Amino acid sequence: MMHYALVTVLALVHLGFGSYKDHREPPIWTPAIDCPASINATLPRRNINKTPAGDYAFPKSTTIHNALTTCPNIESLNLRIATLGCTGHPDRWSLPFNLSGGDNYPPLKYLSLERYHFYTRDFEGVRPPKGIPGWDTYWSDWVNWIFSDRARQWLEWRELPETQSNKTNAELWADAMDWSKLISLELHDIDSEPFVTHIGPFLTGLKELTLHRFYSMDENSTHQWFRTLPPLRNFAWFNGRCKSLNALDPILERHGETLESLSIHGRGMSGPGPYLSIPEIERIGKMAPNLKHLAIAVDRNGTWPYDTLDAIANNSQLETADLWMQYVSEKGYNADKSPWEDGYEYIEDIQYRYQENSTLYQKPLLDRPGIEELWKSMKARSNNGLKKVSFYAGDFTRSWDGPLYFRRWMEQLRVGWACDADGCEEVDRRDDILHGQSELDDAWDAQWEGHSDDAILEDEPYDDEYPIEL
Repeated sequence: MMHYALVTVLALVHLGFGSYKDHREPPIWTPAIDCPASINATLPRRNINKTPAGDYAFPKSTTIHNALTTCPNIESLNLRIATLGCTGHPDRWSLPFNLSGGDNYPPLKYLSLERYHFYTRDFEGVRPPKGIPGWDTYWSDWVNWIFSDRARQWLEWRELPETQSNKTNAELWADAMDWSKLISLELHDIDSEPFVTHIGPFLTGLKELTLHRFYSMDENSTHQWFRTLPPLRNFAWFNGRCKSLNALDPILERHGETLESLSIHGRGMSGPGPYLSIPEIERIGKMAPNLKHLAIAVDRNGTWPYDTLDAIANNSQLETADLWMQYVSEKGYNADKSPWEDGYEYIEDIQYRYQENSTLYQKPLLDRPGIEELWKSMKARSNNGLKKVSFYAGDFTRSWDGPLYFRRWMEQLRVGWACDADGCEEVDRRDDILHGQSELDDAWDAQWEGHSDDAILEDEPYDDEYPIEL
């Protein structure tokens, strides 16, 4: 009997793993197979079961680099580099250009990069250890350097002119590709200065720009870059915790005449602000006459902001709008105690401590009667010009998939409504804190199995809430 049971279990395991591999795993791309038209990759590779059927896998930066130097037909690159879980590290944080030069990439039309290190100087990373072995440094440092690829690269590159060997990754990519053909650019958590300095001047064909926490440059340099870009059709800046909207002027002055879509707001736990004043909203209507879509933060503090909503609806050219509101009250935001004070009680008792306390949530609530009232008012004010308005509140960022951490109580709590000619429908709601914790537990289980990484919310990185000025 035991023998029969064991055979049955082994057969099921074999069938299960066989069907998983056949159905789930895409082939790793090599130069011997067909060239893809686009590359969608996460480094390190943890999401093999989420790759669409027919796509290739790109598990390392060298695989992506080889495809880009081999395939002239590639038009799109979507690359996320991250630390996944406690042990998932990428092979490197940038693409491995040859420091000697000579690499050629196809002229991409669409590019999205997350946590890419444009500032990397590869020659600095291959230099031999400093000091005398056994005296100033460990013998193992020299042994590791000699038997690694770094020693070979240092011997190859040490005779290069300093102007070449000192180049950053941004400079090498600028040399390798015709950036004037790029139409759409999306940058997440990017050190902006090397990119703007070395690649920014070549973006002469850009039409769409999306920025997520674009940092490191001072305000004046950022605004100057906005003014030097070609007139844009779509501009979006998602910046978890902006301090001001000073960037609105250079955006409208340079791009107002051509803008069709403008989005400036936060999407994470730190709130959607800052908030546009009524004169600023009116200025958008005057300086962006072709604007069809507007996404901004709207404040509600005890009452519905009808004056602000009327100012938005008065922009007669608008067809759609996304309005982002705060989910928790000021008291709720400040109630987030350090988890180190409470230990595991922070998770076990979290629903009792927070969810039942209505004073922690911003009022009025985004329920059906309130949303329908807002939609009716805006639709009438726009003389039926507005075709759709969506209302959002809460944390719409990607669930955390990095190293171990203690989650905040309002993480992943959110609500979303969409209103059009057919009425208002709830499109997203997560008001159960323990549901959010279960989601994170499932993500961790999948990571340890080696099957998943960022499949929960693909559209936006986790909001780490560094205060960034616009």
